[in-house]
Amino acid sequence: MDIRELRDRADIHKVIDSLGVEVKQLGSTYLVKCPCHEDTHPSAFFKEGDNYIYCNVCRKNINALDMIMSYRKIEFKEALQELSCIEGVSVDKNQKPKDAIKASEYGFLGIKTNYQEFMCTSEYKDLVKCHILYRKKRIADIERFLQVSMPAEKKIISKIEKQLGV
Repeated sequence: MDIRELRDRADIHKVIDSLGVEVKQLGSTYLVKCPCHEDTHPSAFFKEGDNYIYCNVCRKNINALDMIMSYRKIEFKEALQELSCIEGVSVDKNQKPKDAIKASEYGFLGIKTNYQEFMCTSEYKDLVKCHILYRKKRIADIERFLQVSMPAEKKIISKIEKQLGV
C-alpha cells in the first residue's frame, strides 16, 4: 500500500482511540478537541467511517497523519510508521502514486509541502496552478512598478501552463 492510499483510507476513529483522545458522542457525530489550536471545549468532529476530523473553529480538515503528528509531537516518518501499525498494513515508502509528478519539475515556483512527493497529479496540478497565478501577479506588479519587461519568467510560466493544459 502506498502512503497516500493509507492516509486516505485510515479510520480516524481507530486512530483517535489509539491516541487516547477524549471523544464525546452526540448522535452519529463524535466530538474531539482540535489538535491545531488551544481547545477548551471540543470543536472538531467526525462521523463513523470518516478518514479526517473537521474543526469548526479553525476550519481545517485534519487527517490521521496530522492527528498523530500533532498529538504525539512527532515527525512525518514516525507518524507514518505508527499509522501503518494502527491500520495493520505495511507501507512501501518507495512506492509513489502511479500518477505522481516530481516536485523538481516545478521547483522554481517555490512549492513546499510535507506531502509533495506523495500528491497525485490532480492535487499537484491544483497547487501549481495557484503558484502560477501568484507568480504571474508578482511579475505584473514588478513590471508595472519598475517599468521593465520580464520575458524569461513569462516564458517559463507559459511552458508550465502548456504542460498542465491551463
